[in-house]
Amino acid sequence: MKTKLWPLMLLALGGLLPSGICPAASISEDGTDQPDVQQLIKQLGHDDYLLRQQAEAELLQLGAAAFAQLQTAERHADLEVATRARYILNQISIEWVRSTDPPVVQSMMSRYGELSMQLKLAKIRELAKLPDEQGFAALSRIARYDTSSGIVARYAALETIEKGLLPIARAPKAAAMLRGELGESNEAPSTWIEMYADQIESPERVHPRWLELIDEEIELLSEAPSETDDALTLGLIRAHLDLSDQLDDDQAILAGWERRFVLAGDSEEDFLEGLERAIAWLTEREQWSALSLLEDRYVGEIKASRTLLYRLALAREKQGRTDEAQLVAEQALAVPSDDFAERNECADLIAARGHHDWAEREWYAIVDAAEATDFQSLLARNSLGLYCLNDRLEHKAAADLLTESIDAVDQNPDAAQAFAELNQLRFLKMVKSNRDFFLANHFANGGDFEKERKYLDQAYQLEPENADILIAMFHSQHADEAYRKKSQTRLAAAKKKLEVQISQFKQVKRRTSKLNRELAQRYNHWAWLVSNTEGDYDKAVAYSKRSLDLQPGSPSYLDTLGRCYYAAGDVENALKVQREAVAKQPYLMVMQRQLQLFENEVAKRELESE
Repeated sequence: MKTKLWPLMLLALGGLLPSGICPAASISEDGTDQPDVQQLIKQLGHDDYLLRQQAEAELLQLGAAAFAQLQTAERHADLEVATRARYILNQISIEWVRSTDPPVVQSMMSRYGELSMQLKLAKIRELAKLPDEQGFAALSRIARYDTSSGIVARYAALETIEKGLLPIARAPKAAAMLRGELGESNEAPSTWIEMYADQIESPERVHPRWLELIDEEIELLSEAPSETDDALTLGLIRAHLDLSDQLDDDQAILAGWERRFVLAGDSEEDFLEGLERAIAWLTEREQWSALSLLEDRYVGEIKASRTLLYRLALAREKQGRTDEAQLVAEQALAVPSDDFAERNECADLIAARGHHDWAEREWYAIVDAAEATDFQSLLARNSLGLYCLNDRLEHKAAADLLTESIDAVDQNPDAAQAFAELNQLRFLKMVKSNRDFFLANHFANGGDFEKERKYLDQAYQLEPENADILIAMFHSQHADEAYRKKSQTRLAAAKKKLEVQISQFKQVKRRTSKLNRELAQRYNHWAWLVSNTEGDYDKAVAYSKRSLDLQPGSPSYLDTLGRCYYAAGDVENALKVQREAVAKQPYLMVMQRQLQLFENEVAKRELESE
């Protein structure tokens, strides 16, 4: 109603206007009066109150037709003009639903203007997921007209461009839908979408204008952080990198990553972390030419960093340049440092990617250089015991390595206090359990099952949820009936507890990557426990598959699935999955031994069927 009342009021007051003043207008080609928007905006700052009100009323009448100029006026040097322009923009009613929208989009946009910022962002994500670019027109509309927050409009544009290149047959229609909503706006969200429309229509190269847009957003983040945010700017860089990857544009990839380095921060630590991300990204995408450019540009930084050299070694291996990978890994090992935490992190990084041989050298370097009471030393010793010595069936050596550090800590009150201050007493308890488990394995191999059970019980008291301890107790030879029942009771309690945890995690509505990891871990734990003892083997297969749905490609979870298939009698699938697990983690002997078991079983069945 306010929009319509102002012109009537002004007409009524027409006789009171100063002599010689009339509403701002221009003559169109067909001879009709057309409002001069720029003149009206200038008039918003006029000394005469009535003229200011007249201009405001006419601009409100124009509505969306004056939208672009009003957005520009929000940054006018005259505060009065800027304030009134912002007010008018907020009063203009936008038709968020078009008759040309697909029914699903009309339904989604029906009450868009009433939503909170968070619900708008959720709606934007839903629109972006619609097939065949059905949501493009609505996303472009939001990017063009949503003034509730500059961030909302930017996210609408970002979700659009993150779709990447489209099939040639669909690109013209998609570009037309996007441009149909834009008008002549020079605002960043509209510019991003216009640039994207150009890009999908002309996908021969990555348009250099993208880098200018990224630079403008980085500058805005620094000068006016309320108008954008880190995630938006990173998203724009990520979209540019994805386009560059799709078009194999080496120079554009390097330029995009250098923008990412600028955004990471000014510290050397931030820069090196960004460089590590770049090498990992280039390796994953197999962008070897771009990686070569990156190496040449930052050769000094890479050679001085253990982490970056290991990342490079992993890249060389993925390229099939195995000898070079070994040489680079040796260079990484030789980088001087007394930062044991960094060495442990590097060892964990390369071990997680299948190189326990490289990791073992780093762990031993820590053991040799650090005090036995140092937390980092105990961390390295535990990793050596689990992933190297015990894995190679060198159980006593694994136990002795831990015992040396455990005894040193227990006999040194200051060291024990240091562990407490680091909040690592729980870790110390787990390490003691591992030591007892290694000793149990040692005595079992020697045929002393009484001592095996003694140390298994000690390990269980410290870590009752360790599946491998429960499995060893279940299979302990020559145990009496009381011990077998005790083992079965403990096993049942562990399975029940895992089932409760799985149920609790599944009830959480807001899914996060951390929650998915935790849930996958429970599924895997239950499946591993059952497949190696007794229970519902078909359910174990199902749970193992769910863990892999949540954490695709995990070598340890694939190893579990192989065992589940084997327990369920599906030896062919067990062998297939186990080979995949071993290919991802070739240095873990426990996986190799399980693979050999499955291969022998398949060969045996083939002989029996002849």
